Amino acid sequence: MGITLEKQSIEALQEKVERFLWDKIPENPGEGKRFIRFTVPLERLDPLEWLLRQENPRKIYWRSRESTFAMAGAGEADCIAEENPLADITGFFNRLGRALLNAPPEVRYYGGIRFNPARSADPAWEPFGVARFAVPRFECYAAGKKTWFACNFLLDPAENWRSRAESVLKEFKELNWEGLPAFPEAPALLSRSDLPAREGWRKNVLTALALIEQRRVEKIVLARQSTLRFSPPFAGVDMLRRLQMADQRVFYFCFQLSPRRAFIGATPERLYRRDGREIFSEAVAGTRPRGNSRGVDQKYYRELLHSEKDIREHRFVLDSILASFRQLCRTVEASETLSVLKLANVQHLYSRVRGILEPGADDGRILSLLHPTPAVGGFPKSAALREIDALEPFDRGWYAGPVGWISAGAAEFAVAIRSGLVEDERIHLFAGAGIVPGSSPEKEWQEIESKIGNFVK
Repeated sequence: MGITLEKQSIEALQEKVERFLWDKIPENPGEGKRFIRFTVPLERLDPLEWLLRQENPRKIYWRSRESTFAMAGAGEADCIAEENPLADITGFFNRLGRALLNAPPEVRYYGGIRFNPARSADPAWEPFGVARFAVPRFECYAAGKKTWFACNFLLDPAENWRSRAESVLKEFKELNWEGLPAFPEAPALLSRSDLPAREGWRKNVLTALALIEQRRVEKIVLARQSTLRFSPPFAGVDMLRRLQMADQRVFYFCFQLSPRRAFIGATPERLYRRDGREIFSEAVAGTRPRGNSRGVDQKYYRELLHSEKDIREHRFVLDSILASFRQLCRTVEASETLSVLKLANVQHLYSRVRGILEPGADDGRILSLLHPTPAVGGFPKSAALREIDALEPFDRGWYAGPVGWISAGAAEFAVAIRSGLVEDERIHLFAGAGIVPGSSPEKEWQEIESKIGNFVK
């Protein structure tokens, strides 16, 4: 699906945007800030291809795991950020909730949160802050079989809305509607380094196993940072375009703050989805690679379903989610049997959880209880986080933190695993492995290699 808007269509779209800005925005917006939104249907417009053509330095991309929704955003109508590592995340989400009061239900703040907000950020992660959520100025989004263009405008009584409208119209005229050129040649990989390297990884895993034997933790998830350097440099959305061709069964996301700095990922793991008072989550833990033939693939599948080590690892995650749901919900349901989620390079044990939220259980409280799950942290939570901070020689930043969106009546967050931080000509890749009794340094190293496989092909 490519960009096919003709000159007449672009002119007609601009005319509709102008009518929206001059006719729909009242001269007296009343008290308090509020969003208004303009949408118009489009034909044969691929959101990610459209985003690749835009020169606006601020870009957001989100695609659901089921491929039922994809949104490409350029520019920002509003941004709410938190820089203080001691800030209360519940209070931060209260700010988001107030900003969404009376907003159209389609208006969404997209963003993410650091894995460990209390840890000081490395320089590469500083621009992302502790938490950062933005409403795109312009959106090209696909829902079902239809494609739409949207413009979001935040009315502020303290500002001159006419000058703001003129600025928005100028931004619209800078959008690029031309066709996308042929798929560019992949940049050349110049070097790779791993942190920790193999010997450091071996020591970390053995230390984690000793901590488990001493009963200081029951499970700990250790991660690795692999830095790849390419020539020429590339933008985050370029890498995301290549990733999206490899696997259709994951959440795709991109949060680009400048042309050469973006956080991107392809994660299979939903933290939760909320529709009104109904909430869904899932346990994704326990891993085997995919086989290079149907027979080998089935062999790994059977191994996974009967592996005591993987079932134990999965159970930690499921029990933790159920414990959180029982604090949040009036009713809770969970899968009665284990199933397997098959992705391009790996397959995971999978269980689903559903609940009906109690009154007052908002997204800030949901996130504070669910994150981090034992799938990315460990168990018990606080002890595992202390050991991760002591053992890992890098800052996780937004890796393994919650990324997603929130609107006036719904929200969806994924766990930002299988992800990378694009920084000029480098991408720092992050992936982890759960350490439980029976884990071995070599097997866990190879598991991580499988998880980042789509990035390094």
